[in-house]
Amino acid sequence: MHLSNLTGLKYLYAYSNLLTLKVSSNWAPPFQLQSLMMESWRLGPRFPSWLQSQKDLRYLDLSNTKISDVIPSWFWSHSSRINLLDLSKNQLQGSIPRLFVGETVYLGSNNFSGPLPRITSRTITELDLSNDSFSGRLSPMICEHNDRMRGLAFLDLSRNLLSGELPDCWMNYSTLKVLHLGNNSLTGNIPSSLGFVSTLQSLPLYKNNMLEDLPMSLQNCTSLRLLDLTENHFSGSLPTWLGNSYYDLVVLMLRSNKFSGRIPQELCHLTSLQILDLARNNFSGHIPRCFGNFSAMARQDDSSGVIDFLLPLKTLTETAVLVTKEREYKYYSQTLALVKSMDFSSNNLIGEIPKGVTSLYRLRFLNLSANKLNRGIPDNVNAMKLLESLDLSWNQLTGAIPQSLASLTSLSHLNLSFNNLSGRIPSSTQIQTFSALSFIGNHDLCGPPLTVSCIGDDPPPEPTPNADNEGGEDDGWIDMKWFYASIPLGFVVGFWGILGPLAFSKVWRFA
Repeated sequence: MHLSNLTGLKYLYAYSNLLTLKVSSNWAPPFQLQSLMMESWRLGPRFPSWLQSQKDLRYLDLSNTKISDVIPSWFWSHSSRINLLDLSKNQLQGSIPRLFVGETVYLGSNNFSGPLPRITSRTITELDLSNDSFSGRLSPMICEHNDRMRGLAFLDLSRNLLSGELPDCWMNYSTLKVLHLGNNSLTGNIPSSLGFVSTLQSLPLYKNNMLEDLPMSLQNCTSLRLLDLTENHFSGSLPTWLGNSYYDLVVLMLRSNKFSGRIPQELCHLTSLQILDLARNNFSGHIPRCFGNFSAMARQDDSSGVIDFLLPLKTLTETAVLVTKEREYKYYSQTLALVKSMDFSSNNLIGEIPKGVTSLYRLRFLNLSANKLNRGIPDNVNAMKLLESLDLSWNQLTGAIPQSLASLTSLSHLNLSFNNLSGRIPSSTQIQTFSALSFIGNHDLCGPPLTVSCIGDDPPPEPTPNADNEGGEDDGWIDMKWFYASIPLGFVVGFWGILGPLAFSKVWRFA
């Protein structure tokens, strides 16, 4: 491709992962571009120096272009006029002292290090610095420059090395919708000033070291649709205002914390909820019977509107990390709307499995393992026709396995081990795909795939000796001996049948 022939060009949109742009280091385009979008071109490994001649750039996308270099200082001095800058998914290095860029900045998935940059732009709306190696505290960026980031709607600082407490200066962030701080080393509690951000829709704080109770001020964030506090040290009882304030909440993930007490009945008001993960806490008491009220898990369509708020169009940061089928999966905004999951495993819950749970027809993952649940498995478990994973292991469930379980054709993971279940395991093509590990630890269970036979089953037929064979050898072995004995006899007959006439007939020998 010869860019020198494109005189008068102002906009270059060239999205491809197959093209390679080869220019010399001192080459400069003979035209001034306003928009240069070259996602997935192979420009690296050096940062393109010919950009220095481009004084009119407003939109620049060099994401995923194999650049592994330090951004030169001249670029930052020229970047104040750029409204959209996307250098994500490269291997860019070094620190970023200041950001002069205008509205939208994507620098995630690189190797940037050092403290977070100072923001000098007053028009920035989206900032992605995720999946880098930034370290230090949040306060210099968040508190010292909050007057310059009043229009910020999206901030992603996840998967870095940030430490210290979450700053308590969020009052001026009145337009913030997504605050993604997951997978860092943040400590302390959630500051009360975060409750002033009434526009907040997504708050992932997973995999940090935060602790204490949830502040009451957080109930003012009534627009919240995703709250992920997985793998922290939050404690105390679950506040009832969670169910009374977050009517639009779609994802609630509190996995691997130290919450205790009963699961509040008020959670049943969250009719938009489609992912509920309370696993690995210290919850006790019964599972609320009203959990069948989660209408988003029962509706016939999967268009719950999750994908319209979690991420800006250009990024693809995972929005939820779920543990399903005993493995950890990352879900993105495009697929999260299809996931409906409920996980209460590894708590101290007692009582029976609420029959209302089976009315969640669109539920795909249900995990109630490692509790103290008793009584039986609901008979109408087959109502959850889309169920892919069912784990009820390590409880105190009794009775027979419902025959209706055999009709769950979507089921690919089943674990009923270590309970007090009894009787015959239902027989079906689907059930037979699971190994005995799905049923072990139930001493009164019988039938395949277990090796324990049920009472009344006919024993397998044993081979009977042949009455005509006095030596105890069957006909097959006798036939085999005659076969081997006839081999040399056939060789002798065939050999002399051909060579014998030659030895006695002179005419045959001449022929």
